[in-house]
Amino acid sequence: MIVDFQKQQALKYFGKGKNVYEKIKHNQSNSLGTHPEKKCRFYEESSSYDFSAQQRLIEPLMIAEQNIQILLDISFEHHCILPDHETFYVMDISRFSASPFNTVVFQLNQAPLKTTEYSHTVMDRYFEYKGIPYDYIRLLGNSIGIKKCCPYVLGEEIFVPEKGALSSDMNTSWYGLHHVLRSEKNTKDGLTYLVCRNHHRLVLPIGKRSYQKQLNRAANLAYIQQLFINRMMHSFDLTVYSTPEKERNVVQQRLQLYATNFPDCFTFQDYFDYLNYFKTHEQLVLILGDGDPYIEEIMDSFKLPPFPFKF
Repeated sequence: MIVDFQKQQALKYFGKGKNVYEKIKHNQSNSLGTHPEKKCRFYEESSSYDFSAQQRLIEPLMIAEQNIQILLDISFEHHCILPDHETFYVMDISRFSASPFNTVVFQLNQAPLKTTEYSHTVMDRYFEYKGIPYDYIRLLGNSIGIKKCCPYVLGEEIFVPEKGALSSDMNTSWYGLHHVLRSEKNTKDGLTYLVCRNHHRLVLPIGKRSYQKQLNRAANLAYIQQLFINRMMHSFDLTVYSTPEKERNVVQQRLQLYATNFPDCFTFQDYFDYLNYFKTHEQLVLILGDGDPYIEEIMDSFKLPPFPFKF
């Protein structure tokens, strides 16, 4: 009898609690209907009565070397990080001996992620996922004179190494130009400030000239890829539909600024002519040696098409 009494009391209080919940839910539903400006969403789950608010954007971050410890404190530890279109900075902190972590990855709308993996491991995973190795983009860059620190340009995603050799197999930071809206130069400390989407700011230990050089390189690589895309789409009578961001990034701004000059100064055929020029020059250097005076004389007979941007 005692057990039955306790069971009845439990059912009684549960019924009252459920009625109160249903009444609150009904009132909130009416309130949301009369106030459309309230965007909060809530869901009823089968196992409990929980409310889930709409996700909010993170606060804008100031990312600089002197803020490493602060950035680590607000970061979540994660393994096997895969950068994506939302990534705007992969920060190498392997020289920061006070922390066991080696890389911090920053996303536009999420808290930073920290990992013990090195930055080249994180980026190699990204290159493998994209299906185009960094060495392929580097060869494309090499054909137009980019010998080191080649940006990784693939479609609308552009990652630039702060420093680097001939491959990605070294630890360095990579900033995503596809989310950079403008740059500012601080003459006092010699650093470059990049303003990114969602008001995030990157403070890079590079000069303005170095940044502009990388921007021009990325713009050239993006333009060459666009030549390929346009040519292939035209050959198959297809149309490309893109969904541009609300505000153009610095590479798109640069391409748009000189768009009217592109058809006259550089074509798809020009690029193949330049590949012949590059390959011939490469073979002559291999045979005659770098600096041989006959190389320049021979190369004068080849047409060197202009590029939209100098670097």
